[in-house]
Amino acid sequence: MFLRCCPPLKLGMLVALNLLCGGCSNTPADLDLPGSSAVVSSEPTLAEQLAAVVSGKSDKVQLTSTPVDDAACESLLKTPEIAILQFDHAENSLSATGLKGLRSLPSLIHLRIRSGLIDDAAADEISQIKSLVILNIPQTTITQAGLKKLATLPNLVQLRLSSPLLDDEAMDLLATFPKLKRIHFIDLPITDASLEKFTKLEKLESLYLDGGNFSDAKIEWLVDTRPDLHLHLNQQHHDRDPKKEDHGPHLPE
Repeated sequence: MFLRCCPPLKLGMLVALNLLCGGCSNTPADLDLPGSSAVVSSEPTLAEQLAAVVSGKSDKVQLTSTPVDDAACESLLKTPEIAILQFDHAENSLSATGLKGLRSLPSLIHLRIRSGLIDDAAADEISQIKSLVILNIPQTTITQAGLKKLATLPNLVQLRLSSPLLDDEAMDLLATFPKLKRIHFIDLPITDASLEKFTKLEKLESLYLDGGNFSDAKIEWLVDTRPDLHLHLNQQHHDRDPKKEDHGPHLPE
């Protein structure tokens, strides 16, 4: 029914929408921790991928075998049809300077940067990409100031991130995201106090927590208080997750 009602979608866009509507995946792309990098054989070059986008054969650029820097990022800006950007190399050096131009890509809905110089300045530039629906930045040094900038993204539904500088106090900002439904936090220095804040996020559907410092009793309290949540702890479904059989919504890739 969905396909009958909507105009034809390119493959990359369909994949991204499937992540929003589909189930959990056990692929390495979903399960990686900061510092890891998936292996892709025979990866097309950036120029080849951009040519495929221009020709209408794709709307996705993924670089796993090739690190991305600010100069390389500039080459993307003449291809406004890009919907998905995934920079997966462990030695990316992309910073706010390179990210600045991405606001000129009107179709960009999915951004993944697995490594790089993602600080508050970079978060400020990402916050200008108003079309973003999925954001995955698993290695950052953003502070509350950077998270506050990301909260201005009007269409963001899925957020996956890590930062050693985001604590319990920073979690208050989650309530200011207008559409955020799915969260994956990796090794944030947060505690039971944050679990209380998560229960108050009425739009929240899916919560993945890797690391953190939570008591078993408070986790059980979270499940009792929000039995509707799709809950993963350290890459595992919680035993009482009501959606562990149908896997619930997918987490940010």
